[in-house]
Amino acid sequence: SGMMSQSAGQCLGKPAVQHYLDKVQVRTLDRWILPPGIDAGQNVTLRFQLDVAGSAMSVSLVKATDNALGASAVDALRSAAPFPPMPDEARCLARVPITATFSNPVASS
Repeated sequence: SGMMSQSAGQCLGKPAVQHYLDKVQVRTLDRWILPPGIDAGQNVTLRFQLDVAGSAMSVSLVKATDNALGASAVDALRSAAPFPPMPDEARCLARVPITATFSNPVASS
């Protein structure tokens, strides 16, 4: 949901690819540890690549409302990897630069 990349429009339109990216997003959110004092619901945009085995490469921060929040999102994606191997129908995604926006989870009280 909300994952866009110009160079891979057709690939990203495939249900199998969307399903795979949803898994990537869920696993990343599960690992996301927020810095203290961050409000929930802020967006962080990351750019990264995945290989067919599910390893994440070239993870970088594109945009964040807060630098510490952005760094925590990068850490979350890196620690969530490796993701499950890509199914055959999703392999068009391998090594394609993916730009994804993540909304940070509710701040832990």
